[in-house]
Amino acid sequence: MMLLDTNIIIYLTKDEAGVVDQIRQWRSEGHDFSFSVLSIVELFAQPEMTPDHKETIDLMIARFEVINLTPDIAYQAGRLRREHRMGLGDSIIAATALNSGFPVVTRNINDFKKVKDLKVVKL
Repeated sequence: MMLLDTNIIIYLTKDEAGVVDQIRQWRSEGHDFSFSVLSIVELFAQPEMTPDHKETIDLMIARFEVINLTPDIAYQAGRLRREHRMGLGDSIIAATALNSGFPVVTRNINDFKKVKDLKVVKL
């Protein structure tokens, strides 16, 4: 299982070839995907939201496992935010990945590079 950062889901909803192709390849190799419930907030906060875009996001939500925010993830996110001066969203995504043991798939590796023991896969 791999945890998708919100930016990867955005690229998927926009049907960006390189991202779509890589996800398909990983799927063919037997990988499954998840994302933090926080990504739903970030996805629906996009200024260019249209009914078609909303429908595409809803399809993404249905295709992947959504990992809910738990007290353990919240505690860890708070610690990561405090120790590494991370943004709230990135700290929750990093804590979700650490708590689940999944690597984070992202294009923004700089957002996560300070977090020891977090495996980050650049796409």
